[in-house]
Amino acid sequence: MAVATSSKSASSTVPNVVGMPQAQATAVLHHDGFEVAIVILHRGPAKPPPSGTVVAETPFAGTNQSWGTVVTCNVFE
Repeated sequence: MAVATSSKSASSTVPNVVGMPQAQATAVLHHDGFEVAIVILHRGPAKPPPSGTVVAETPFAGTNQSWGTVVTCNVFE
């Protein structure tokens, strides 16, 4: 009896999207099997990044998470 197996696992490593534009970060995260939540920040550092840039993410990049996990991206506006 043959058993079919999949090379995909039920989890993936969270990619680093900090520094990416929001649209690009969202596309990368969706491609890797994650859901995305956006938090808009209106205040930031003295030298703010360009508007629409992801400045932080949780869970942190490099961690192994289940597919469908919500990755929260803080985006500077």
